[in-house]
Amino acid sequence: MSERITASQLMDTLMSDPEFVRSEQEREAHRMKAAGILAEEEAGLVRELRGAGMNVDSVWDLVGWKGDNDAALRAVTGTRTAAE
Repeated sequence: MSERITASQLMDTLMSDPEFVRSEQEREAHRMKAAGILAEEEAGLVRELRGAGMNVDSVWDLVGWKGDNDAALRAVTGTRTAAE
């Protein structure tokens, strides 16, 4: 059985491997690019929701939303609901 090492020792080993470091840098760059795209998309949606009279700062404010779901759907889809 192989000798056990701590998480810190593992990270030291990994960070001394240039291939691992390069791979992690690429992965982080991809994550940051995706986060930027999501932030732009969220900002547009938040503007639409606010334009529909909803007091939100983030799309996450819709989690557990107790307000007017029809207004949220209209803002998101740009359509009217069956009740209108």
